[in-house]
Amino acid sequence: LPLWVGAMLATGSLSTMSLVWTLVGGGAALLAGNLSNDIWDFASGADHAASVMPDATMTATGSLIDGRITSRNAWLVVAVLLMVAVGSGLALLPGRPWVIGFALAGLLVALAYQAPGLRAAYRGYGLGELCIWAAFGPIPVLAACYVQCGHIEASAWLFGAVFGLGASLVLYCHHFLHWRADRVAGKRSPVAVLGPQRAAWVGLLLTLTYVAASVMSLLVLGAPWWAIVVLALPALALLSVMARWAGDRDASAWRLLSSAFVTYMVSSVLVALAL
Repeated sequence: LPLWVGAMLATGSLSTMSLVWTLVGGGAALLAGNLSNDIWDFASGADHAASVMPDATMTATGSLIDGRITSRNAWLVVAVLLMVAVGSGLALLPGRPWVIGFALAGLLVALAYQAPGLRAAYRGYGLGELCIWAAFGPIPVLAACYVQCGHIEASAWLFGAVFGLGASLVLYCHHFLHWRADRVAGKRSPVAVLGPQRAAWVGLLLTLTYVAASVMSLLVLGAPWWAIVVLALPALALLSVMARWAGDRDASAWRLLSSAFVTYMVSSVLVALAL
């Protein structure tokens, strides 16, 4: 969706072939990043900790832990996906030299997030969330816009920031599933550092900020009033679950994550439809 929205923000006629290559390359890069993240989490012991703790939920596939796939084979899959991404980038390169810059930016952010020696996701201070903000917001939106028209529209900065904020919110809620396992593995996620109750208060602020930014985006696009109502439904559900965590009441981490994901998807689809 960030790639699609970025392309729709571009002025001039839409190049269907460029959009196809953008979506294929971006999708392959996303899958490569997710799989490499799973491999490094497996190597760090984070997945092992989540798999044995009764109150934690392992969110990786589990294929590495149960031996269905080896780390070597998983890296081979990553390599194939990266080759697809590089091939797509080369197809887009003629007349668009800054494609290389966007590709390198995406690669550096992915490495900073989880690669050994860097591991922003393990260092705390919101560095992991900042990486996700860049990787799922400004970088894909600006890149897709540039590919279409050869420059970056001012509106792409706004929508890139909003998309990144939504992705960061989903990741933030994801941490509630296994915050104790993160502590054991030395992963300083916000929930592991703050504890679930204090982290939920921060989550309430993050949710309100994202919803306000999404509403502003829809208003800028001239979306109808009912779009705001549609967005409000999952947003209120998310705020309700987050408030239960903040009040130290019994609440489901899965419901928190699913509410955040639905809110993000509804907002993203509404923005895409309004373009």
